[in-house]
Amino acid sequence: MKGKLITTLALLSTLLFSSVSCKGVFRKRSQTREMYQNIAAQLADFGWAKDEIRTDYREGNQENRRVQFKRLSLEEQTERADQGHNKFHGRYEAAKDLLILPTDSDGKITQEGILSIPHEIVHILMDSKGRKGLMYSDTYEGPNLEDIAKHTKSRMNSDQFSEIREAIQYEMQLQHFIQNSKIIDYFMNRVNETLKLAKMISVHTKKDKEMKKEFSEFVKSYGSYAQIVINASDWKDKALKNAKNSANFEKDFAKTQTQLRKYSFQFQMLQAYQKDVTKLAYRVSENKDLDTYDSFRIIQQAAKVSKLRHSLPPSFTTHLMNMLQVTQTHYDGEEFMARLVKSLHRLYFDKPNGDMFYCTKEDRSLARQMKHDGQELFGSLIDRYDLAERMKNDGMPINEVRSNLLGKDKVEYKGQEYTFPQTQFKFKGELGWHNFSKLFKMIDVPN
Repeated sequence: MKGKLITTLALLSTLLFSSVSCKGVFRKRSQTREMYQNIAAQLADFGWAKDEIRTDYREGNQENRRVQFKRLSLEEQTERADQGHNKFHGRYEAAKDLLILPTDSDGKITQEGILSIPHEIVHILMDSKGRKGLMYSDTYEGPNLEDIAKHTKSRMNSDQFSEIREAIQYEMQLQHFIQNSKIIDYFMNRVNETLKLAKMISVHTKKDKEMKKEFSEFVKSYGSYAQIVINASDWKDKALKNAKNSANFEKDFAKTQTQLRKYSFQFQMLQAYQKDVTKLAYRVSENKDLDTYDSFRIIQQAAKVSKLRHSLPPSFTTHLMNMLQVTQTHYDGEEFMARLVKSLHRLYFDKPNGDMFYCTKEDRSLARQMKHDGQELFGSLIDRYDLAERMKNDGMPINEVRSNLLGKDKVEYKGQEYTFPQTQFKFKGELGWHNFSKLFKMIDVPN
């Protein structure tokens, strides 16, 4: 009887585990299906992209299409943020022909990532870095990069983008301030750890005449430089607080450059004194009268200071990349077109927000000239945008306009039928994951 009971319980346990396991599998499949549907919905207006984007991700598949979708984990996003990289919702890596989309904690592509696809589609089309996009094929006709650059410059200098120009200046100053702040924080940490070591060995140097003299000289010399770093740290905190509330924001931030130059030489002088106190600490730790635990603590702290002394300040590589990105994202012709197309796709009619803007008749005319095999690349988007503007001008609320038009291939308005051809994209398999870590660990110094 006992044996039968054990067998029955084991069977029930197996069935229960199988049931939970199956639910997990079905849930994952459902999430994947939903993710693919969301991606396909964003691609539906770009039929020409079907020959460019890989849709079959099953193992062993040899689908010969240029661009692959890849996901970016939340952990990878956090690591990049810690390294100082700008956050992105979608990113086309021209060198590897990858469209990278960030995910949430469940591994699902974020809503912002999904909505970034129409923007990234333009980078795939134009690919001005690799010159591999459809724009460089024999089938393309329309404006070239030079034509688009001229239009971009004209538009960015117009009154419509005055607030964006001010925002770019603000962002440039902010990026510079952030980098300066990181450098000050880096040296402040070194000062704190060195002073901690000095405090630990101060008592033990008094018994030895030579050590006492060396320690006294260290305190006298290092103290003045340490105070400079402490002052810089205090100044940095006040500068940021005051600048945020200042009418002369740009002027206040400009002071950071002058202030940093003033401190930079003194910061470097800390190196020699930290080396001296570390050597002194190791000599103190060898004192026979010293408690074993105290000796261990001194050695441990000395090693920490030594490690900091050999480390480098936060890398300017990431800082320069971020500042370059700030300007390029608005004045670059390819980037302007990407934002233009996203604005058309989302039926955006408001003032520029850094990601989208109201598309003028000149903008629409430029986009309509872009053709592949004689067909307009963005004709359907422009037709829908024209109709949306008409509805809006007729008094229809913009949310209602979008509800009536977005994702629809056929619409009737005031007795007239409008068609917006949609292309079906069917994804198979599972999207892979992208890893920036190896690349960026090679070129970035950890903060």
